[in-house]
Amino acid sequence: DDADVFSVIQVIFGDVLKVNYIVDPSVKGRVNFRCAAPVAKEDVLALMEVILRLNGIGVVEEGGLYRIVPIADISREPAPVRFGRDAQEVEISGGVTQPQRVRRIPPPAPPQ
Repeated sequence: DDADVFSVIQVIFGDVLKVNYIVDPSVKGRVNFRCAAPVAKEDVLALMEVILRLNGIGVVEEGGLYRIVPIADISREPAPVRFGRDAQEVEISGGVTQPQRVRRIPPPAPPQ
């Protein structure tokens, strides 16, 4: 309860998951959570992502490196670019967001 978010990130990502991670300097705050039962190691990351998201913090993973950033900054995170001639060989992970122009299409005229 009421733990420093940076300390929680260090314990979970460093000590428990043993993964490479970097924390944006603007990530600060305190988190509150309590687990009534032990959490399986394969479920720890998903639980941590929920805890961080509820506190305005996001996790971006690419190539085994986890970047912990404010959710507001996730859209500015670099997106991986893949090249290749064969679409089957170009791996795409995560989502791709592309803005689209929306047109209003009027409803059809009522029958007469």
